[in-house]
Amino acid sequence: MDASYYVRLLRLRWKVLAVTALIGVAAGLGTLLISTDEPGPRETYWTAAHRLIVNPDATAAGRYPNLPQTALLATGGSVPAAVAEPLGLDETELVSRVRTITDLEVSVIEISAVAKGLDATAAAAEATKIADLLAEALVADLGAADLAAYRDLVATAQTDVAATLDALDEAELAIEALEAERDALVIAQADPVPTPTPDPDGAGTDTPAAPARTIDDIDDDLRQARIVRDKRFSAYQDATDALDQLERQGEPAPLMMTLTKVEAYEIEKKAYDRRIDEGRTKNNNFNRRTLEDDGRASNTIARTVSNPAVRGGLGGAAGLVLGLAAVLIHVRFDPRLRTRNDVEEAFDLPVIAEIPRFDKGAASRLEVHALTRTRSPVTEAYRVLRSALLFASSNPDSGEVLEPVGLHDAGIADQRDVRVIMVTSPGPSEGKTTTAANLSVVLAEAGYEVLVVNCDYRIPKLHRYFKRPLQPRRTLETGISGVTLVGDVSDVEQSRNPTAVVEAQRALIEKARGRFDVVVLDTAPLLATNDAAALLPVVDLVVIVAREGRTDRDAAREAVDLLRRRGATVAGVVLTAASGFGRSRHYLRYRYGHYYDAEGSRGRGRGRKAKSKQATDEAVRSELEPVGAR
Repeated sequence: MDASYYVRLLRLRWKVLAVTALIGVAAGLGTLLISTDEPGPRETYWTAAHRLIVNPDATAAGRYPNLPQTALLATGGSVPAAVAEPLGLDETELVSRVRTITDLEVSVIEISAVAKGLDATAAAAEATKIADLLAEALVADLGAADLAAYRDLVATAQTDVAATLDALDEAELAIEALEAERDALVIAQADPVPTPTPDPDGAGTDTPAAPARTIDDIDDDLRQARIVRDKRFSAYQDATDALDQLERQGEPAPLMMTLTKVEAYEIEKKAYDRRIDEGRTKNNNFNRRTLEDDGRASNTIARTVSNPAVRGGLGGAAGLVLGLAAVLIHVRFDPRLRTRNDVEEAFDLPVIAEIPRFDKGAASRLEVHALTRTRSPVTEAYRVLRSALLFASSNPDSGEVLEPVGLHDAGIADQRDVRVIMVTSPGPSEGKTTTAANLSVVLAEAGYEVLVVNCDYRIPKLHRYFKRPLQPRRTLETGISGVTLVGDVSDVEQSRNPTAVVEAQRALIEKARGRFDVVVLDTAPLLATNDAAALLPVVDLVVIVAREGRTDRDAAREAVDLLRRRGATVAGVVLTAASGFGRSRHYLRYRYGHYYDAEGSRGRGRGRKAKSKQATDEAVRSELEPVGAR
């Protein structure tokens, strides 16, 4: 992630930063009310802190420190002993001036130290040095065992490389010696020199002595030597690869890393004395909750300067730093999906439309933006969704190509039998019903005859978007040209049996094919019930709705896994309440908000002439209404 990502992150969380900065300013100004000035030189008391946070690289490798035990190491054992000597302090005195605070919620350990003196600058520097040295020594101590083990592995690997190389050299020398012996024997056999061999009676003879070794013997030895050489070369390669892997891996990441260094600030004498007493009694390790409950965190910050502006500025800066740290830590560990990239990575599907966030009033009124605000950014986003569905290019699971759908009198079915579109989501309150309602309107706007069906019979809400009563087993006129509504396909008896409801929904869908261009289904959440999954066999295309800041990664993966196991064709993901975070700076505003000027106009799609509306309604009613109801 580049710097622009963090800039947009801070812009999105500016309220948090503003509140923490204001609290810091108020705290800085508040110290003026409780600080006192004494004439002449006075002894000053200072404290400084060094905050450590768990290293994400270490946790990713499965290494996580025990924070309370780690905090204890800063006030006992080898860590203070190693720091006391270079500081010229007794270990007991050093420990008495140190305090640790563990915050388990954000995995942070704060190591603070106190110092006093007539020279304020020197006292502040001493407190800072103690806190920083202790933090550095603690980090080094935590990683010492892992670092030593790694270095032992590297040393062993280096020894193995050297040993296998020596063995390989010996094998090469043996081969060279055998080859030289063979060459000499070949030369001798090509130009033999007879050597008389005396007979037992002492008489000479012209018969030469037979050689001790033959060429075949030497060739056999060469073959064996080369086999040994190859094995030793393989061992040398294995040792070299092992060493290379260790060197690429590098030294293990430290378990903890510096989060912030809090500059030294002056405290009152009573606060300093309390800190010393805590250290001498070994009562200087706290967790954040305990420290707040027993009031030990209420040390008075003394005035460093008499200028209120300086105090307010320092307090504001400290609050801003704390707010920034809180925002970064929260984003680092937040499982919710907040950007387009997060959504596409979690679902392993493309985002086919981003629906901007709209005001809470419209949400509470269950307003259909495509009907009431035809030129708003929200409506334009739903038109983008319409285009993505009508001109879908492929199914990412099967690779099946979907032909483009044209606006023609024969309807969608003539080009591609994609009529039934299911709108669902992993969990509740993610915008699927709002999406189903607006999608139906923009499809009708383009000239399609649309049947929108509420398939969430447990919590029906679709009819409220169209301001119609909930009438079971009825098709309802919505007052919108091209949009027909079915609020509930089941009667009272069927609603008690989920299987019966699903069968009724399937029957309605099959009946509606050929009588409507598009059937839009508003279903229950995928992971809440089995209702949506049971309808997949009669659905042509699935649209998943996710809400920025609400849908989490685990739910996204489970939903996609469920759809893929059922062999569903998924068009992609609709991201609702999108802020544009993670995209270009003015993405949403440019894409939707500035397209039309104040006096611009946009022609509504007039579409095709309605296909025998009365006949269509009567056909669907025959499926829904019981005998004698009409």
